[in-house]
Amino acid sequence: MSERELTARTIGERLLRVVTSRRVLTAFVTLIVGWLTLNIPELQPLHNELLVLLVSAALVLITGMSAHEAARIGREQASIADTELRERVKALLDELVDELMEKDERSRDGS
Repeated sequence: MSERELTARTIGERLLRVVTSRRVLTAFVTLIVGWLTLNIPELQPLHNELLVLLVSAALVLITGMSAHEAARIGREQASIADTELRERVKALLDELVDELMEKDERSRDGS
């Protein structure tokens, strides 16, 4: 084998090891499940539960944490996302109500 073939082989082997590493596979699965739960309406009620499961699995596989500790961290992350979502929905509804009130006032002034 030539030196070029050996170099190509070692690069290919390194790439294969990176792609099949636990970190990359966990990130890839999380990405796919996240995409599926956002794009398939029937899976949206399970979105938070699936993400808690995936975050827990990722922490166990990647960092070697205990399953109990990983599940606790996953639940905390899901509750943070819920709080953020509630705040965003509330802000959106406030803007909507303000806009409707302004339109109502303008229509009263114009009548």
